[in-house]
Amino acid sequence: MFKALSLAFLVILVRALLLPQQVDDDELLELISENKTISGLVSDYGAQKITSLTTAARLADYLGGEMLLDKGLNCRLVIANRPFGAPVTDRAIPTLIFKAEKAVQTFWLKKWLKTNANVELRDVIDWQYYNERLGKTIAKIITIPAALQGIPNPVPRVVHPDWLQRKVGALTLESESESSLLFV
Repeated sequence: MFKALSLAFLVILVRALLLPQQVDDDELLELISENKTISGLVSDYGAQKITSLTTAARLADYLGGEMLLDKGLNCRLVIANRPFGAPVTDRAIPTLIFKAEKAVQTFWLKKWLKTNANVELRDVIDWQYYNERLGKTIAKIITIPAALQGIPNPVPRVVHPDWLQRKVGALTLESESESSLLFV
């Protein structure tokens, strides 16, 4: 089940990241957005830094605070590239804002992103974040299993993590020592 979901996620991300100009904004949001649910009350989470809480707070700013009083708040979000240098948890943007009329959308995005720059969807998406996420997904379902089976990296653009290089090196040494014992 996990591998099928990961592969589906991979296909979605590849399409969105490699062909971003060939999809309209609604489809792009559908392809790259994350859906998070806050199971309890927002107040139960205290001062924790979580993308879903940032999104919930921004939804409350935009729609009104009474929405935070219910359990099971559903937050659909994308990660923005601003404010620059801020942690990912501070860069979560509710996708609902992209459905608002242009003036309302611009007001809230400029406020949340702390910018006066252009706030068009494709300009505010953190493409580096999504490319890194894609690389990690490719590693999990393609390159790491290949390396552990002794297969050269089938996606050289996704560099093996250090721990995997050490493990593959240890497996290679183990295999070579077993092979040399056959000839003794």
